[in-house]
Amino acid sequence: MNKAEFYLPVNTTYNDASYPPPTQMYLVAIDSLGGETTLPDENQGTNYYEGTYDAATSSYSFNIAMYVQQVLNGHLKNRGLYLVAGGSAVNANRVVLPAPLKSLPNRMRLKLTYTRI
Repeated sequence: MNKAEFYLPVNTTYNDASYPPPTQMYLVAIDSLGGETTLPDENQGTNYYEGTYDAATSSYSFNIAMYVQQVLNGHLKNRGLYLVAGGSAVNANRVVLPAPLKSLPNRMRLKLTYTRI
């Protein structure tokens, strides 16, 4: 897997300037007990994993290639992912995200880039 980018746009229509979007979001995997566990990509650092708010595009993006590859190889079971706001214990930031409907032009999506062998 060359890249697996999860793109998460922000619905700026409903966001309030008093509560700006969190500067950092995290995707966490659901473990066998229903708890949260970090993705292997997060251990590579923010430059690789990303997850920071991009004000120019009003979106978040995450590089989760390692996680997707481990799921495809059968090393990890796909139980789903949670989205967690960074610093939510001390910040009152909030964000409105659009539904993943095909009819929406700007919706969350997973873009896979790979090399055919």
